[in-house]
Amino acid sequence: MPSQYKISQKSKKFIRDIYSEYGINLIVWSKYYLEYFYITITLWPVSHRIVTEENGKRTCQYKLNATRNAFEISKVLNKLSDSSDTSNRLRKNKAILVELLREVTRVHPLMEKS
Repeated sequence: MPSQYKISQKSKKFIRDIYSEYGINLIVWSKYYLEYFYITITLWPVSHRIVTEENGKRTCQYKLNATRNAFEISKVLNKLSDSSDTSNRLRKNKAILVELLREVTRVHPLMEKS
């Protein structure tokens, strides 16, 4: 795992375990998901948007410290198959996914959209 990400040891272990057991690279997934998420502002709950206007230009940022359903991760996890062990593990570790998404956003800022 790249050392540029400052996440807990528990999260690092979970990410490694998911990769070794299922071949799912959660870091790569998070980058692709965030790219889609940040260009699709309509996915963001209104309460998670920080809208500013300067010189007639409207800018929208995502509220990273949102505590309820950050990054709409619940919607993503609800779309996974219920019968899969992987799905169950991801759902149970939703907080780790949110931690990873926040950290990837910090390292690779994609925040501002107009």
